[in-house]
Amino acid sequence: MNYPNVDPLHLLISNPEQLLESLYQSSTISKLKLNSSHIEDQNKALHQILQSILILNESVKEILLTIK
Repeated sequence: MNYPNVDPLHLLISNPEQLLESLYQSSTISKLKLNSSHIEDQNKALHQILQSILILNESVKEILLTIK
């Protein structure tokens, strides 16, 4: 897991609750960025699958029209 860069001076002057909240928010934002990247990859793959299905459907349509 990647941890955000923390200024050592910030550790000395902040209260522990604020520090933990800040670390939690940074971690959550990192996870959301990773998830959105993963979702984008899935969407691209799904788009390619749908394009392939359309091409196959057109091929089947052509075959059926030539049989008639």
